[in-house]
Amino acid sequence: MNDHIIQAYMDNITQHFGVSQEFILSKGGFMKKTHPRNLFYYLCSLKGIPIVCIQSFLEKNDFYMHHSTILQGVQKISRRIEGDLDYIPLIKKLKNIRVNV
Repeated sequence: MNDHIIQAYMDNITQHFGVSQEFILSKGGFMKKTHPRNLFYYLCSLKGIPIVCIQSFLEKNDFYMHHSTILQGVQKISRRIEGDLDYIPLIKKLKNIRVNV
């Protein structure tokens, strides 16, 4: 149901960071992967997309993530926004999507 919105967020993030979806959804804890991934989780949470839907999207792309890890990612971005108000324009840019249904 939310797959088109979830994919649009992923597309925005991959375009902004200049990396592929496969790169973001590959194993490894490097900041270059985890930061965009956490932004993805955060954007989905802003839209009210349930974690189970995020997990379903990830699993369709052969990437498995525990719900607590997704929550931690959302919290990391929330803390970053609180500590750096200059981060807000990036969030506004990334959450701006066009959905053609």
